[in-house]
Amino acid sequence: MTMKIKLFASGKRYDVQGRYDGTSMIVLKGSRVSGVTLYGSQRDALIKNNCAKDGNDFILVKDVAFHAPTTAANFCTGRSVNGWDFWKDSSKRPLKALVEHKVIHRPRKKKELSDNE
Repeated sequence: MTMKIKLFASGKRYDVQGRYDGTSMIVLKGSRVSGVTLYGSQRDALIKNNCAKDGNDFILVKDVAFHAPTTAANFCTGRSVNGWDFWKDSSKRPLKALVEHKVIHRPRKKKELSDNE
């Protein structure tokens, strides 16, 4: 059984909701993402294909999936942030703490093999 946790984040330029299931982070339709960006074309393409203009910012018109909480957080803010600290549950606990307390499992990175293994 996969547990899904509803998460939130808000700031001056964004007000977002998401869902994390241990393997992917979904930023939910209706979330307001920042119109300011420090990134280039990848984020711009996601904005163009998934958002409607709302003043200087954007509103998601459909859910958008990401492979990692940090990638989703960077999309929402338009800058580099740590997604494990950015996303919080309704009790204001960061995703990192939820993972550490085994509320949900963080995926493990595959061990890279060296030439002599």
